[in-house]
Amino acid sequence: MNYTQSPNFSVDAGTGHRFHDATLPIPTVWSSDDANQLIWSLMEVVLASGSAPKSFNRADPSSYGVLLTALKQLFQSRPGQVAFFGMTAAPSGWLKANGAAVSRTAYSELFAAIGTTFGIGDGATTFNLPDLRGRFPRGLDDGRGVDPGRSLGSDQGDAIRNIWGEFAAVQTGTWTSGAFTTAAGGQNGSDTGGEWRNFIRFDASRQVPTAAENRPTNVALLACIKY
Repeated sequence: MNYTQSPNFSVDAGTGHRFHDATLPIPTVWSSDDANQLIWSLMEVVLASGSAPKSFNRADPSSYGVLLTALKQLFQSRPGQVAFFGMTAAPSGWLKANGAAVSRTAYSELFAAIGTTFGIGDGATTFNLPDLRGRFPRGLDDGRGVDPGRSLGSDQGDAIRNIWGEFAAVQTGTWTSGAFTTAAGGQNGSDTGGEWRNFIRFDASRQVPTAAENRPTNVALLACIKY
């Protein structure tokens, strides 16, 4: 079956793209022609991915191998892809993204994909995986200007937006706003003399939720990288 031929297709006048006739009935019993039509459709998708030749010969068993390989390349994860999993062990074909130094030969496809972006390992036989334990990934700025000066794989420390507040002491009392508050006052001096004073306290929790670190709401998952 020649990939460039199909018995039931139309050509879009605007784009020139081929598409199958949606008015054709769906068969209840598949024939060899139906199977060939499906293969032709799959090859159209595969060709669009750029991962297979333009022809399929049903008489040549190797053509089925080409189709299967192309479909796997199109839909399977690629070396260097990072994903998160809801389990504690890395699935087959993946490694924990824990910063470990791994073999450049045993994981040659991964090494070809990421190189020493996340560390040179021993500089000769190993390289480092990204270490995403307890970390949040952030999209590479790539020239947008929102997070400038960053390179792929670079670390960034924590930071928060500025927290502000104002206070003023006047004859009638103390005025505060924002993160400042007035604490309990006391008399400065003896019981019979001296000036009354108020204490000004800075408390960021009056403005934002606080903890021992800066973080968004989150859920803990296992970060892995495909090899």
